[in-house]
Amino acid sequence: MQQPTSLPRRRLLAGSASALAAAGLASFQNQAMAQAAAPAAKPLPGYASFKNADAVIVHGSTTIETKRSAFGSSVITPTNQLYVRNNLPTPPNPSWLTVMHGPCRLRASKSPSN
Repeated sequence: MQQPTSLPRRRLLAGSASALAAAGLASFQNQAMAQAAAPAAKPLPGYASFKNADAVIVHGSTTIETKRSAFGSSVITPTNQLYVRNNLPTPPNPSWLTVMHGPCRLRASKSPSN
């Protein structure tokens, strides 16, 4: 006949199982607290409203950056996820000018005011 398992060994096993369960529950609680404590994301400024808001971090009205997770593993980052960091205010619209020229008969110049 086999001897029953000793009481100290049973306590050790039960205590280990309890400690593992407590550690697992604590990690779920920490994740929930971190999500609850996260500050609300700032909205995208009007000039960047076409961007994917989940792919960028808005620091201020002129400072936005792409999250590393948005780059993915592809060689090409989609336009709606890419933002080149800008720390300067956007110039007023009348100062913008687009000029196109090349090997064609038409020469064009366009500004927002015309």
